[in-house]
Amino acid sequence: MKNTFNDEDFDKISKNYRLVPNPTNMEDANDICVEIRKGDFEGTIIKFGKLNLQATKDEELTANYEYDILYVPEDKKDIQYTDEQGEEFESMIGDILMSFVYKQFKDKEEHGQDRESDNITFSTF
Repeated sequence: MKNTFNDEDFDKISKNYRLVPNPTNMEDANDICVEIRKGDFEGTIIKFGKLNLQATKDEELTANYEYDILYVPEDKKDIQYTDEQGEEFESMIGDILMSFVYKQFKDKEEHGQDRESDNITFSTF
């Protein structure tokens, strides 16, 4: 992903995933996960955990985050992925997370909400 993020990026990334219920906790409708819809990891379901965003001296945003892989389709379980495929997966996960953050900022901007807060919250459903 390049250093800037815009509506075109958001639209492109949004086609690569969909939000789904947690397959390990179907009783809680608020427990939402991300299913990969394209590529080598299609059908894989992840859940984001902790997120830490920081601005660098150059005013670039860096993100540290955690995620759990909750489901891997049967036809992908025994595949040995290359390092390059692993890097593509990590990059895709980061792009998806940044699309959530971007949407949060856009929503706040459109609704005139205060953007001075250091807290970022977003809903994944």
